[in-house]
Amino acid sequence: MPEPKRWQWVETLSGHLEGVSSVAVTPDGKTLASSSLDQTIALWDLRTGQKLHTLCGHSGAVLGVSFSPDGQSLVSCGTDKKIQVWDLGQLKPIRQLGRWFGGHQEPVLALAMAPDGKTLVSTSGDRRLKGWNMATGRNEWTLTLNGEKLGEIQSVAISPDNKILAGGSTDSQIALWNLQTGEKVRTLTGHSAGVTGVEFSPDGRVLASSSWDKTVALWNPRTGEQMASLEGHSDVVTAVRFHPDGERLASGSWDQTLALWNGKTGEQIASLVGHSDAVRSLAFSPDGRVLVSGSWDRTIALWQVESTNGAI
Repeated sequence: MPEPKRWQWVETLSGHLEGVSSVAVTPDGKTLASSSLDQTIALWDLRTGQKLHTLCGHSGAVLGVSFSPDGQSLVSCGTDKKIQVWDLGQLKPIRQLGRWFGGHQEPVLALAMAPDGKTLVSTSGDRRLKGWNMATGRNEWTLTLNGEKLGEIQSVAISPDNKILAGGSTDSQIALWNLQTGEKVRTLTGHSAGVTGVEFSPDGRVLASSSWDKTVALWNPRTGEQMASLEGHSDVVTAVRFHPDGERLASGSWDQTLALWNGKTGEQIASLVGHSDAVRSLAFSPDGRVLVSGSWDRTIALWQVESTNGAI
């Protein structure tokens, strides 16, 4: 596959009063959600850049957002220890997971929605990972890390076949668990500092991780082998996302840039400059033509790929 000619900035979306912590795009590619330290979630029309709605329901910073596979609901988490499920038709929260039983006791740091939409995984400062049944809202299982030789899990991802849960730890390790049984499959070691983000490739054959050690690592999740270490950022790498084609990936950093990589060769394809503070979160549109970045500078940037024939 030929490399794209270039990636270009398209638009900057402004409206949040504090840093943007997470971004997500609906499966149909029409709507973008952004969460912020300002305690709100914003919904945007990804095609026009128009702000559609502001969702208010958290009493602390909102740290993560994730759409359901059917695009009908949104889940959010934050420092108020809440996990809110929003009905996007009614534009209001319809359920708070763990409100009455089984909830987290500390801020909820990140979420991962299973590709089949049946399970949501949350990780918290209480050193627990929880699996939630999205149909019933019940807490189905809890993994307690107090007996594990792991730091705090700050990022989670679920494999495309809904079988493996990956968690990136502050002590530089990545743990893989069986999503159904909670059994530890293996631990990946290779980073020299804490892991900030984890992401499975669309075919599940590669796991990417971002780290405080300023690198992105590529792993074979079946064997635990580290396949590559991608170097190019000059500061902490905060997020990593695979392009839908599975052959490219993007990373964001405290150095205020985004990097595009060839996942097969490890070559850096592009460096995208436009933010004035750390890049905190990334998302691709389902068709792979738009890359979204959220930053501590309170903005969201939209980047578009120009192909080798000049077409967008």
